[in-house]
Amino acid sequence: VIHVDLDGFKRLNHARGHGQGDVLLRSVARRLNESLGPDAILARLGADEFVVLLPRLPRSTELLPWQEALAVAEQLRVALLQPLPLGEQSFSVTASLGVTVCPQLDQGAYPDAEDVLRQADAAMNHAKATGANRVALFEPGMQTEIEKRFSIEEDLKHALQGQQLSLHVQPQFSTGQVVIGAELLIRWQHPVRGAVSPAEFIPLAETSGLIVPLGEWVLEQAVQALLQLQAAGLAFPLSVNVSP
Repeated sequence: VIHVDLDGFKRLNHARGHGQGDVLLRSVARRLNESLGPDAILARLGADEFVVLLPRLPRSTELLPWQEALAVAEQLRVALLQPLPLGEQSFSVTASLGVTVCPQLDQGAYPDAEDVLRQADAAMNHAKATGANRVALFEPGMQTEIEKRFSIEEDLKHALQGQQLSLHVQPQFSTGQVVIGAELLIRWQHPVRGAVSPAEFIPLAETSGLIVPLGEWVLEQAVQALLQLQAAGLAFPLSVNVSP
């Protein structure tokens, strides 16, 4: 199974409208169909996502099944690089493709369709996250990472509402070892996971939109910290990191 997702398709919709986007999707479907063998089944999942089912991989004496599947996916990726007709003009697209290969099926032992699609989707997301316009083969660790990210994202929502987040003041010194300022650093102490690194949860907050309420909370806490420092006779500026 090959999951195909166009890179940056929303840009066309925003620039030219959804009507032109639909025209491009039809061109993509034709290009994919022309690049596949007669046994392949092509479907559009929705939006700019397509799925290819290869019920019979060409049996090569030199390649393993997963290598053959990757070769087909690479053919599709290259085929989409050629300009596609868009009315009187043409438009170039790239795609990220994820591949998963089902094991040899015993009689009556069929894999769950949702599991197979989820594997191909995980591989596609890995391809997109590592630069896009490439092909990736599913590995078990990909799904584990996706589930972990989802779980941490849900926990972060609760952390914002509870008392799990804290800010630490890191002093900044002059060359004469005099404190001339400080930076506020956020820390997350999860009740089960323990300390969660900002390098792990800040990117998740940015991609999920949680960075907005998180940033507002940090700024509010910074103002309160600044007042506390001034009340203690420590008049120096506080720095906070703001996500773009």
